[in-house]
Amino acid sequence: MYPQVMKYQEWKHQLSSKIKNIENLPGGLKCNYLILIAGQKDELIAKQWKRVKPQLESNEYLLVW
Repeated sequence: MYPQVMKYQEWKHQLSSKIKNIENLPGGLKCNYLILIAGQKDELIAKQWKRVKPQLESNEYLLVW
């Protein structure tokens, strides 16, 4: 599906419409890492912003902003 760690600049055209729930997360915290989980079909659901690179579980993806 997607690589576990993705750089936004490389994937922005493919991911822009497939990330759900990102507008409901708080922003402006100088976070560079967005944890995503797999949704239905090829959608990704935004889970949490992080300032430092987190340890990922097997069902999570990381988007480096």
